[in-house]
Amino acid sequence: MKPVRSFLLAYAYLVFALLNLTGHAAAQQDEGERVILVLDASGSMWGQIDGRSKIDIAKEVVGKIVAKWRPQDELGLVVYGHREKGSCNDIEVMREPGPLDAASYMKAVNGISPKGKTPMTAAVKLAAEALKYTEKKATVVLVSDGIETCGLDPCSIAAELEKTGVALTVHTVGFAVDDEKAKPQLECLAKETGGDYVTADNSDELEIAITKVIDEGGGDNGGKTGDDGGAAEFNFIGHVRMAEGKELAQPFDNANWEFAKRNADGSKGEWVRTEYGIDVKIKAEPGDYILTVIDDLARVEIPVTIDAQKTLKIEPSLEAGIVSLTGQFSEEADLSGDGAAWEIAGPDGNWIATKYGSAASFLMNTGSYLARLSLGNAKAEQPFTIAAGQTQNLVLTLGAGTLAVTGIFAEGGPDVTKDATVEVSEGEADISGERKSIATKYDANSVFQLPAGKYHVTMKVGFATAAQDIEIKPGQQTALKINLNAGYIAASSPGAGEIHVLAKEKDIQGEQKEFGMQWADTMDAAFNAGSYIVRAMKDGAVVGEKPVDLAAGKRVEITIP
Repeated sequence: MKPVRSFLLAYAYLVFALLNLTGHAAAQQDEGERVILVLDASGSMWGQIDGRSKIDIAKEVVGKIVAKWRPQDELGLVVYGHREKGSCNDIEVMREPGPLDAASYMKAVNGISPKGKTPMTAAVKLAAEALKYTEKKATVVLVSDGIETCGLDPCSIAAELEKTGVALTVHTVGFAVDDEKAKPQLECLAKETGGDYVTADNSDELEIAITKVIDEGGGDNGGKTGDDGGAAEFNFIGHVRMAEGKELAQPFDNANWEFAKRNADGSKGEWVRTEYGIDVKIKAEPGDYILTVIDDLARVEIPVTIDAQKTLKIEPSLEAGIVSLTGQFSEEADLSGDGAAWEIAGPDGNWIATKYGSAASFLMNTGSYLARLSLGNAKAEQPFTIAAGQTQNLVLTLGAGTLAVTGIFAEGGPDVTKDATVEVSEGEADISGERKSIATKYDANSVFQLPAGKYHVTMKVGFATAAQDIEIKPGQQTALKINLNAGYIAASSPGAGEIHVLAKEKDIQGEQKEFGMQWADTMDAAFNAGSYIVRAMKDGAVVGEKPVDLAAGKRVEITIP
């Protein structure tokens, strides 16, 4: 399966699953459910996933939701960040909750063009209000790829909504979230209201379950059927094991049972239904099927024939085992936090699945595999073999350390607090004097995980720059404070079109080196300490200029002429 399709299926499953969490109960109610989808249209939704923008994937998935929407359920739409840049008020109820007009709904969705910020908390509150959450049962589904950028506290707002609402539930979907700070915000929005937080990053585990929500009935109503509401006869009963004589246990205790029609030639045909659990009891349509039982990365495929009058009982074995992976910075220092990525690959090196955290476990069919651990720029890998019913514990050591970079403008301060770019390059330059860049961050307090070795670290703020060499040792955190030896020049020349900062003296060839410029009549930027000429120009002509002697840690303000 190609990456975009895999991600799309996973994303669709997540959103579909959230919108159908109450499906069984709703099937027994006349009034249906009342739902608003809150869709992120901030600028980051133009981010690419294997050549396709996240907003395009989202639009396609919403189309799938609309196509399968139950007529008795209401659906509304709230969008934020789609009309203007930099505004925290750019939130719109594009469709009030009500009976779904699919054409009108998709016309609104397809017209969305991401532009702005991420006021997701205020958007959820607005959606709740549109649903009259203080009077009626209501469900909000938020799909966001980033962190709250407009100052509201998601946890406190969610707690307030829970306290004042009749029966409000907020479900959140983290869609390709890059900022780790966004995940606890999305989780809190859901948790405080009794909802679920899920992430589309786990496509390798979830793509197989997407078809569950296509079943309009939402399953088999818990094994009940018949007009009298009594228990019906089951014509299929199944129980799945990890291996012969080995039962499945947490966290692998929720298998998927996927039923597809069996074609005349014995091949798998059209999907029919999906059930969940270690044990399954259903009354199914009689016929020939291909049954695929799936749990995490393990699966088994079985041809079955279901009869109307007889009960088929099967107990398939996944013939699988578990690999439990933990990581270390070094022999003396364990990994911590959620930033590490664990990849499983086949013996040919081709990717199979990814999970995140300082440790991870996978349930897998017997065979040979490759485990890969990565954290920042540090990587380690190890081959392993899975035996049926067995758990293998592996420890991967990165041989890495942590580099924490901060900056100051001068000895004794002030500290660099914003607008910093920190680049880590190889310690040794090549024959042309160039160094290969390894990692770059845009934070005045930048932290890198790096393999042990020597590096060259550069910090830039405005037009000021400074660099320092450093050595990283395995399992250790190294703190590096770079002195920019710089200050700020704030220049104003009303009516000018550009401002240039030049060397005070010409070089031996008569040239005056330029250190920075801005196309505006003002400039407020950092420069390394030194003597400069600040020149204002308009339409190619010099408006005026002034000399500036800039000291480290100081600010010089001038007006030209």
